[in-house]
Amino acid sequence: MAYPLQDKYINLLTDFGFKRVFVTEPNKNLLIDFLNTLLPEHHRIKDVTFKNNGNLGNTYLDRKAIFDIYCQGESGEYFIVEIQKAKQNFFKDRSVYYSTLPIQEQAEKGDWNYKLTPVYTVGVLDFIFAEHKHEKNMILHTVKLKNQQGREEGLQEGLLQGREEGLVQGREEGREAEKLINLQRQQALLIRQLSCKLGEIPDTVKTSINQLADETLENLGEALFDFSSVDDLTSWLQQNSNREIS
Repeated sequence: MAYPLQDKYINLLTDFGFKRVFVTEPNKNLLIDFLNTLLPEHHRIKDVTFKNNGNLGNTYLDRKAIFDIYCQGESGEYFIVEIQKAKQNFFKDRSVYYSTLPIQEQAEKGDWNYKLTPVYTVGVLDFIFAEHKHEKNMILHTVKLKNQQGREEGLQEGLLQGREEGLVQGREEGREAEKLINLQRQQALLIRQLSCKLGEIPDTVKTSINQLADETLENLGEALFDFSSVDDLTSWLQQNSNREIS
């Protein structure tokens, strides 16, 4: 007499159930189909490679992270899938933090242009956030990076723009720093020349010289040959800097 086999089910909202169904080579196509239902058309995937789901950090002081699913698409995209049954108020923040770990892994030693491959974090939740409690018919929430005008942009685009802006700012700051150094050298040279010709220069007079603009410094460099005393220098500074020298 044959006895019918009892049906067996796996709860997909548990770590064991989800990994048993999706995180095995024989069932890899199920994971690919699952991800493709969520991804935009231009990032549809045909194959994935499972990666070590533990991120140990760069040093022993770094916080460790264990992903439920961590895989990479054939075009290089990274995917993190997390199952969360118990309510966690800061799950979105945790997802942002998790997504930064594959970004850090892409860093290359030596000369690197900072080009990044997309990283997707997918959360399968068995609860509803308070801010979405009135959206009962929505089962999928998509979070995208947007700029201040509300336009969607990739993280790579933002990083490249920030990098270019940083380079421009760095060059400008470098030119300003070089200009300041040259001005300080010119001031120090004039003070040495004046000391050689007139003797000890009072600190108040040195301070006045260090506050002169470029053009006035050049004029002082030409006028110093006519000075015979510190009083001559002080008089010249009062006339050309419009301030009293005590």
